[in-house]
Amino acid sequence: MIPLRAPEPVGPVEPATTAPSIAVVIAAYNASATISATLNSVFTQTLPPDEVVVCDDGSDDVEELRAALSPFGDRVRLVHVDHGGESRAKNGAVAATSSDVVCVLDADDLWEPRRLEAVAEALRVRPDLSFVTTDAWHVRAGRRVVRHYAVNDFPTDGQRSAILRSNFVFGHTAVRRSAWDDVSGFSEALTVGADWDCWLRLIYRGHLVGLVDEPLASYLLSPGSLSGNRARAMRARVLLLEKAAAEQTFSADEGDVLRQSLQRWGTAAVLAEADEAVRSGSADVRRRCLAVTRTPGVGARTRVKHALAAAAPGLARRRRSQVDREADDAGE
Repeated sequence: MIPLRAPEPVGPVEPATTAPSIAVVIAAYNASATISATLNSVFTQTLPPDEVVVCDDGSDDVEELRAALSPFGDRVRLVHVDHGGESRAKNGAVAATSSDVVCVLDADDLWEPRRLEAVAEALRVRPDLSFVTTDAWHVRAGRRVVRHYAVNDFPTDGQRSAILRSNFVFGHTAVRRSAWDDVSGFSEALTVGADWDCWLRLIYRGHLVGLVDEPLASYLLSPGSLSGNRARAMRARVLLLEKAAAEQTFSADEGDVLRQSLQRWGTAAVLAEADEAVRSGSADVRRRCLAVTRTPGVGARTRVKHALAAAAPGLARRRRSQVDREADDAGE
């Protein structure tokens, strides 16, 4: 038995007699250095995939990518799209498949050998589930840091409200093709957070998601993650929630959750943007820091700190640099 966490079935559920066919889809942009290891983890699965499709997103290293794929022969199908971002490439890869399930994998991440077997079994025993993920290890510099669901929640009840609070679905998700087509895959209008947006749209179309509660993937953390990436990510969360507000119909309670989430991530975005402006010494540092002082929900100490930074941005930048150096020295 697999350790499956999922919403209770709405009605009687009869397990399927056979596992669904599975296609693995990988978006590749300048990924020739990492994709061989990723594909090795795919082809050492205890349940082999029925299809593997790599979609080149207009890479600069397309010849190197072809060379990296060549040892896998006709087990990997390479397709191409004009450079348009990760969502376009993943949609392009899915469009080239014909399996019952598509399983999304990033070109620099890895799977444990039982991952496809586990998600296929979950989808077999619970045909009412439209998509399934597993727990995963966060890995930095070759060392396992923490399990994803040790620090993140996976709700089995109230998934409509929960998906408005945060993206509780770990990536590398296995999605039934019928469900994928129901929401037309990833939104190519979003450059960040398209996966969260997709899972939100699936859940609001009535689809249920489950979790195999076992760490069967490795998510590789980039060294020295920049605050600018955080600012972009926080602002993207606001944009996708605003998109949801325009597209979906919510109950009164869900509407309250949405408003709270918009305030939470909006505040986080303003703070991250100010922090990045201080770090980089950008021309709009004063404007960014003053925006913090006017943001609802920000504590008095934080307001004062950013007011001082607006008044003396050079000093604030030197102090920020010192904090960053101390963090680097401590290995954080």
